[in-house]
Amino acid sequence: MHVAESYQSFSVLIVDDDELMIEILSHFMQEVEVGRILSSTMAVRALEMLAELDPLDALSTIVVCDLKMPGMDGVEFLRHLTNLKFPGGVILMSGVDARVLNTAEKLVKAHSLQLLGSLSKPFLKDDVVLLLEKFKHLEQINQKARFSSISLGDIRLALEQDEFQLYYQPKVNVERQEIVGVESLIRWQHPRFGWVPPDAFIPIAEPTDLIDDITDMVITKALAQIADWKAVGLDLKVSVNISMKNLHQLDLPEKIDRQMKAQNIDPEMLVLEITETGLMEHITEPLEILVRLRLNGLKMSIDDFGTGYSSMEQLKNFPFTELKIDRSFVANTESDMAARAILESSVALGRKLDMTIVAEGVENQAEWNMVSSMGCDLVQGYWIARPMSGRDLPTWIKKWNETH
Repeated sequence: MHVAESYQSFSVLIVDDDELMIEILSHFMQEVEVGRILSSTMAVRALEMLAELDPLDALSTIVVCDLKMPGMDGVEFLRHLTNLKFPGGVILMSGVDARVLNTAEKLVKAHSLQLLGSLSKPFLKDDVVLLLEKFKHLEQINQKARFSSISLGDIRLALEQDEFQLYYQPKVNVERQEIVGVESLIRWQHPRFGWVPPDAFIPIAEPTDLIDDITDMVITKALAQIADWKAVGLDLKVSVNISMKNLHQLDLPEKIDRQMKAQNIDPEMLVLEITETGLMEHITEPLEILVRLRLNGLKMSIDDFGTGYSSMEQLKNFPFTELKIDRSFVANTESDMAARAILESSVALGRKLDMTIVAEGVENQAEWNMVSSMGCDLVQGYWIARPMSGRDLPTWIKKWNETH
């Protein structure tokens, strides 16, 4: 369906003191299959929610804001959005006089926010779709313009200037409701471009030796974070994504082993995630390195399982300890029988090979219930938590443990 493909990556935050209006607009958003729908009746809480967003999620987030609200009104809220340097789209919503709405639109532009337009109450679903389409178009233009000039030199300089950061998304044990690990996700805070997504720079670095430098940096930061958490009594396994290109570094096992020993970190605390698609296209050369890494005690995950061209016969020949099921098979299990069948067979395969089974991209209760009933061991996704900084994670885990 075209609409689902268009808006599944979007998040919408509705800020309105009228709960009925939130319900109506949320229903419209659900009908056109917007990926994530958030809401708040208080502007102050909405600002807190935005501040908690992964920086890259903020780029694809639309704020729909009512102008007339008690406490902090919409005009003051817009000023705070500017202070947050909110990069997403803004839609104004009100039943006030059209001239007032027009003036508010000028204010949004004066704040250098990305105005998509206004919704005058009452409005129709088609009015909402027009603004979503505008955001989709602007997002494509902005991303192309913002990142098209990124070069190898920019990436090399970013490494030298330490502009890359790691964010961490929790993994929860389904049976015990316990946070047992995290996946590390690279984020680039560029001084001119702002937050740059991995798919804007990894493909540039991957054909060169620079991808080895990026991976070395990520592993170094992840191990340092494991040590920091360990110092405050938090033992978490950290998953790190590595490129197929990295598996041509013959000294990779030794480099990782030296770092882990230097920081007194158990090898089992590091999980290397390797995307299935690339792995199955290159079998012979990486095999030695994979085996040596596993002999050193590291855990290994086959990422995005089900999206590549592997066979069960090939899979059993590699020393993986974890099978990570791609989001596309988790999201469509209720309506897509083929996706459900792949999910079920993936879990059964993982069980037979004595692998830990991880479902990624779980975003609602129905999906949680589905993967739980099928026997997945670990789950990650927005239903549990968005990626966050290593500094914020211990506090978040404490709150999780208090409520689960």
